[in-house]
Amino acid sequence: MNEGSKGTGLSGISLTRAAVAAVFLTVFGTAFAFSGTLEPPQRDRAGARQRDGASQGAGKSEGQARQSEGEGKGDGERSGKEDGKKSGKQAQERRMQQADLARLDSIAEPCWAELRNRRIYFAHQAIGSDIVRGLEEIARRRPSIGMTVVAYAEPDRSDGTVHSVFDDPAIVEGKSGRRGNPEQKIDEFERMLRGSEGSSIDVAVLKLCYGDIGRLTDVDALADRYFTAVEAIERDRPNIHLIHCTVPLKAEDEGFKGRMRKLVGAGSDASNTARLRYNERIRERFDADRIFDIARIEATRLDGTEATIERNGRKVQVLADEFTDNGAHLNPLGRETLAREFLMTLSHQCGAARVTAAGGGRGESPEQGSR
Repeated sequence: MNEGSKGTGLSGISLTRAAVAAVFLTVFGTAFAFSGTLEPPQRDRAGARQRDGASQGAGKSEGQARQSEGEGKGDGERSGKEDGKKSGKQAQERRMQQADLARLDSIAEPCWAELRNRRIYFAHQAIGSDIVRGLEEIARRRPSIGMTVVAYAEPDRSDGTVHSVFDDPAIVEGKSGRRGNPEQKIDEFERMLRGSEGSSIDVAVLKLCYGDIGRLTDVDALADRYFTAVEAIERDRPNIHLIHCTVPLKAEDEGFKGRMRKLVGAGSDASNTARLRYNERIRERFDADRIFDIARIEATRLDGTEATIERNGRKVQVLADEFTDNGAHLNPLGRETLAREFLMTLSHQCGAARVTAAGGGRGESPEQGSR
């Protein structure tokens, strides 16, 4: 081997080691970045698949990279553009889709009339805002439903008389607590319902967020805390009919970084497993017709099959791809689908004996109402 070829060989070896080092740093940098309790929202899912292909090629030697550079660059650019156009078109088609509202036709007019006369409090955060948008979209498509959605506002005492947002029938939606602090959300919800405004509320719903439960959350302690709050509310406010929610999900981790998250036991798959445990506790504790089963709805594809992964020998529900464009928040189809099922859940509460305390007026105990 001549001197020139020696130099070339050493250069190739050095560059190969540099490439291996880059992959090493990427793997362990990703592992540390995603080792926390709460994972950040996933980026565009089609883009993740493109980055995955690029990352897998990072370990090629310098000589292989040069050999395929001209040809591979052109093919890669063309493939990237085609994939980008395809994913963009699919995203646009999903955005243009609307949920099938035919299920709402099964709700009889007397039930709609009853719901229009109820004061319904919906406490939520991020995904709850998506559901509220879905309710507004359904109201535009089905104005005959006639249900009003208003934002919560503090009572007005400016004229010496207390005026509350619950004075008139409506779905009153409001932010509860801080994302990532489910205990605070539960405490504020309980305090709100047991306070003076609770006497005017007929139906109440607290929705926790996917960001409230991660792989390190003590799920059983959290569920027990919610059950304790429910018992206190039912004791002090028999006029309020509670609807219970399962926790929203995130889509399956994808791409190179997604596999790294799985490798270290972090990411959406691990957190969805924790959410499954909380959701099982909710389903075990309460009757099905009093549960707004967000997780089940999000995991049910349009063809009726269930979106799941297998983790530690168990099937774990995940957010179906058709309901999201970023793996976390709902797209238009997802928003309308969840909003439709929210209305279906409300319809299961129709009947005076089930929506309010039997024989009781607003804010009265059962004994007072029966006199």
